[in-house]
Amino acid sequence: MKIDTKFDIGQGVFFVKRHDTQILKTCPVCKGTREIDVPKHGRIRCPNQCRDTGDVVGHIESEWSVGGSMVIRCMDIQLLVIGKGTRYHANYSGHCHNHGEHHLFASKIEAEAWCVITNKDPMGDDVFHGKDVFLPAAAL
Repeated sequence: MKIDTKFDIGQGVFFVKRHDTQILKTCPVCKGTREIDVPKHGRIRCPNQCRDTGDVVGHIESEWSVGGSMVIRCMDIQLLVIGKGTRYHANYSGHCHNHGEHHLFASKIEAEAWCVITNKDPMGDDVFHGKDVFLPAAAL
């Protein structure tokens, strides 16, 4: 089996990382008071898990940026058989960080350009960002 990976051992690459920010909103149950009135029981602590602050997580905003560079020291390939065929997922490691092939770039300019596009048009939480890497039949 022959798998052409995007990078090689010993190659220097740039990686991107995601920064998540929780956007809070006022708890809809207690209206931010952290307590609610229950008939025949009086005031009780809000059951909506508003973390004793009166706020709940409204949504999470993500922003991608270039996290740094590394030299690839290790490569781990996983083969996954799915309906359309076989795809591969490559993880690369420098010192103590593992990064998927889809989050590594040969140059800082490529990594920055990917971040700009992704921050404008988020691709969701899919590991492969909707771009599964399928192996050609000849490779199997």
